[in-house]
Amino acid sequence: MPTGTRFPNGLFSYGMPVLPDAGWELFTGNVFFVDSVNGNNGNDGKSVNSAYATVQTAINATTANNGDVIIVMENHTETLTTAAGISLNKAGITVLCLGHNRNRPQFYLGTTQDCDINVGAVDVRWRGGWFSSTGIDALKNVFDVDFDGFSLQDGDYLLTSTAAQGLAVAEVAADVDECEFINNRVYGASAGPAAAFRITGSAASLRHRIIGNFIFGDFS
Repeated sequence: MPTGTRFPNGLFSYGMPVLPDAGWELFTGNVFFVDSVNGNNGNDGKSVNSAYATVQTAINATTANNGDVIIVMENHTETLTTAAGISLNKAGITVLCLGHNRNRPQFYLGTTQDCDINVGAVDVRWRGGWFSSTGIDALKNVFDVDFDGFSLQDGDYLLTSTAAQGLAVAEVAADVDECEFINNRVYGASAGPAAAFRITGSAASLRHRIIGNFIFGDFS
């Protein structure tokens, strides 16, 4: 935790860690920190002062279905250059991005049209962050959702380009159920993006929630 805190090992209430900006949510699992400014992937990720440098390293350290949380610090930045540049492949984890406006964690996608964040396990949650897909034309999506129960909240997405894209913030695969997209802000100027959220397949894809999002721009 930060130098000088009275709680160097964190603050717990009834055995549950008290996390910043977590709202009403309570977590009982392990907590890992990510900070590209001061972190290092050789650290253990268990405090602000020993944070990892990348989100994927923190994901690899989590335990599936354990209620684990990854806290991404203010001013963190990552550039993703491949398909599944981040692979959310541990069931039940939460990624919580701190900060406000442009000091929030920033994620840049580019160099290949398949570049994305892959949701490869059930019941994954991602909250917050700022995302830009301006690095390459014809990018397909930011989140590729292949498993049930994905939750995406409170993020900002800049979906602009110099040429048309078949782009969306999230593309939900056929037969994937019970995803939610809540209070996100999607900016799609430059006549490029296809959709804000795209749910593929048929009526077999059920019980999704799209609530309270702000969507602005020229979508095809």
